[in-house]
Amino acid sequence: MRAVARDDGDPLAARRKEKRDVPTFAKAAEQVHAGREASFKNPKHAAQWLQTLVTYANPVFGNVQLA
Repeated sequence: MRAVARDDGDPLAARRKEKRDVPTFAKAAEQVHAGREASFKNPKHAAQWLQTLVTYANPVFGNVQLA
């Protein structure tokens, strides 16, 4: 924060921006799936993995931020 202040920046604005960039569970699941999709041996299993999360986990805590 001191470095931001030294550069004539607003440390509180920087902290608020950091807090806003926290993804939700649903977004993080999509990002993880995109990164691991190539590791699945069968494309059907890749689709099934994400669909299981969408069906069962997202209704419960899909909009919860991961912080």
